[in-house]
Amino acid sequence: MRKQKPLHWRKTWTEKQQSNWHDRIEFLEEALPFSKSLRIHRIPMLLDFGDCDEFPFHFIIRISNTLEYRSAVDTLLHELAHALEPNDWIHGAAFFDAYRRLWKADESYEEDFEYVGEL
Repeated sequence: MRKQKPLHWRKTWTEKQQSNWHDRIEFLEEALPFSKSLRIHRIPMLLDFGDCDEFPFHFIIRISNTLEYRSAVDTLLHELAHALEPNDWIHGAAFFDAYRRLWKADESYEEDFEYVGEL
């Protein structure tokens, strides 16, 4: 009988991807005006790729640790857009404007750090 992978198997990233993940988050936090501090965690998630919860003094963003690197970055940008526009949880115009600004900032991160190809 073939052994099945557990539902929450952790996606292993290279050391370079892990370092780039932290650098990217730091760059985005400096590039855009978040109203509160951010706490970002990669954790096992059953039903979602990520989520963002608002608290009085900070946002907690959780990203599934089962995602490939580029998918995790895309999910991070989505959840950060919620933190930029906390009053637009239904993906309205303000959310998509924040999402667009995050994508532009992320593109400049990749250009500044000479990101080439898949990490």
